[in-house]
Amino acid sequence: MRKLATASCGFSLAVAAANYLLPISSLIWLAVGFSLLALLVYSRRQKWLTGVVIFLFSVGGGFLCFSLHDTLVVQPAGAWGGVQREVHALVLAYPEEQEGYRSVELRLTEEGLPRVNLRVYDEEDYLKTAEPGMKIFLEVKLRAANIRYGKRSDTLNSKNIYLTGSVKGPMELCGKRITPSILAAKLNKRICERLELRFPGESGAFLKAILTGSRNDLYDRPLLSLALSRAGLSHIVAVSGMHVTFLIGVIWFLMGRGKRSSCLCIPLIWAFVLMSGAPISAVRAGIMQTLLMLAPLFKRENDPFTSLSFALALILGANPKAVASISLQLSFAAMLGILLLYGRLKSIFLSLAEKRTGQRIIYALCTVAASSVAVMLFSLPLTAIHFGSFALLTPLSNILCFWAVPLAFAGGFLACILPMTSLIGSAVIFITDLLVKYILFVARTVSAVPFASLAVTDGVMLGWMVFLYLTVFLVAFSKRKPLWKLGVSSAVSIAALVLVLGSLSWYYRSGDGFFTAIDVGQGQCVSAFSGECTVVVDCGSNDRYADSGEIAAGYLRNCGRDQIDCLFLTHFHNDHTNGVEILMELCPVKKIVAPRTDGESGMSAEELTALAERCGADLIWLDSDQVFSIGGISVSAYAPANTGSTNESCMMLRLSIGENDLLLTGDAPKSAEKRLVKKYDISQTEYLLVGHHGSKSSCSDELLEAADGTTAIISCGENNYGHPTEEVLERLDTYGYQIYRTDMDGNVEIRLDGN
Repeated sequence: MRKLATASCGFSLAVAAANYLLPISSLIWLAVGFSLLALLVYSRRQKWLTGVVIFLFSVGGGFLCFSLHDTLVVQPAGAWGGVQREVHALVLAYPEEQEGYRSVELRLTEEGLPRVNLRVYDEEDYLKTAEPGMKIFLEVKLRAANIRYGKRSDTLNSKNIYLTGSVKGPMELCGKRITPSILAAKLNKRICERLELRFPGESGAFLKAILTGSRNDLYDRPLLSLALSRAGLSHIVAVSGMHVTFLIGVIWFLMGRGKRSSCLCIPLIWAFVLMSGAPISAVRAGIMQTLLMLAPLFKRENDPFTSLSFALALILGANPKAVASISLQLSFAAMLGILLLYGRLKSIFLSLAEKRTGQRIIYALCTVAASSVAVMLFSLPLTAIHFGSFALLTPLSNILCFWAVPLAFAGGFLACILPMTSLIGSAVIFITDLLVKYILFVARTVSAVPFASLAVTDGVMLGWMVFLYLTVFLVAFSKRKPLWKLGVSSAVSIAALVLVLGSLSWYYRSGDGFFTAIDVGQGQCVSAFSGECTVVVDCGSNDRYADSGEIAAGYLRNCGRDQIDCLFLTHFHNDHTNGVEILMELCPVKKIVAPRTDGESGMSAEELTALAERCGADLIWLDSDQVFSIGGISVSAYAPANTGSTNESCMMLRLSIGENDLLLTGDAPKSAEKRLVKKYDISQTEYLLVGHHGSKSSCSDELLEAADGTTAIISCGENNYGHPTEEVLERLDTYGYQIYRTDMDGNVEIRLDGN
């Protein structure tokens, strides 16, 4: 078995190196080189070198596999990027509703085209009636899936999608086809419909996520998703190995352990994996559990590390690009943590509970705590890298919910099977609903704890993380007792965190104040600090992979700001407001100032009014120019000349702290900038937040000349608009501005004390 582990590790390491470190052109030569080196070592005929030979051959195989995949799949698919044509395709999944469009996953079946998966985006409802198994004919504008906003992106390739496209015409039905995965997709839809009928509202959204992997209803409830994320319970609603374990537990409970139940478990495991959309974490668990159950049938011992490494190699062999999957990285890191640390941590926790009453309960609590800490230690760096934050109280949430989640999982499936009108069915629905409500109550309660989630995007917090792991590493190799090691490492890490947070709070209250353009992607969020006063302007982003409200709140909390004195909204477009609800949930807002506009794409005036009432914030509609004095911050708010859905309805602002001024023009066009210059003296405005993310419609010569500033900040991220445009960058350079960009520099902070 260890030989299999050696081969699997060598193969997987080579694939990872090929994806992240090595040029494609070198892979064939490396494959040949490692194979020749393996033959050379093998020629020594030394038994103790067998492992080395296997490892070297496997590394060569990994390089070869990645190279062939790129040559035979990725490049041929990418060659069709930019082509518009009619294609034959098989529908693989039901359309997913997005904001303003539908996305559907297809597989190309036409001769002459690469046989790859294609994700199409439909803005005209052409694919509204599409169902899995349909063979269709439609016109599509194709794009390479590994290019996003002009840059390489592995996100879709890691999901086995190699082309994307925009639908340009209605589909024509050419026939139907049935495969196991299509049957599983139809079963998924059926279960979702039953859950919606039996569990309306949040309970249904939660159960659909844990039973079928469908999380769209959760995403439509941003506050619920936020609570689960901050409480460290997001893993519950992402179908993974835990859910496969729940399924096996139910089967073993009903049938007992043995060869008969193993034979039943294996097909049911893979039916569940397919039904949930075959997420990588579930596939990993399916492979490991299958090996676990097959081992006694073939009179072999199961080795968890071998199973884990073999599962990784199988997944990467099928799709080498899956190595870039966040799900894969987190899933395997979590399992590695359990394999390496769980046993030791459980022994330590159990030693604390010796000779106490309630042994079974204490044993269960220690087991959950040990697995949670083991997973957290291995997955925390990846979580911080990919999401910019991590949940600090995950072990507590898991301890509180560990008993309820598997019961809700089993209850959800039983509720789908049993008739609603029967006494047993009604009882199952009632109990399951109570269990889900309990889990969501725990999530909301834990997430409300200050610093339940920590943002780690700045250097100081990253430094704390490095210190945390150095402490754990050094203490782990000391000769003290395990309990002493755990206590010391925990105490030192917590003390360091308190010191870091306290130092950050002091720093952001020192000096005259701060202006900060927070990096929220393609959007805008600006904060201003002066003493105890906090002002925020806008909070929104078009980046679907980042929540601007959570990002902004994480930054403010790290700076020691737990409330906002005044929130200004320049206008209501999504990239300026779609994070406001989350921001106000995490950081209470005393006052909101916004222009009274109608017909905006994004938050409406009615929605803002309702949100302000719910959160207890005073709402001021800016109908005329006003000056607001908020502690040490003075804000000159310039009302828009007209209302409507155009950028002419933007409110513009001038924030002043002492002698320092920051001008924000929102998305106002040049015509509005010129009106501002004619009406007000904006000279000696040192800092400029470039309008409309650097669009060519902003930064008129009149504005730049009148402001006579020194520093320009552009809040932007990956986008298809070409922001910031070369025209604006050249104009800023002509007027002598030093330019900072959130897409390149991250958070742009300006300390206003001359340093």
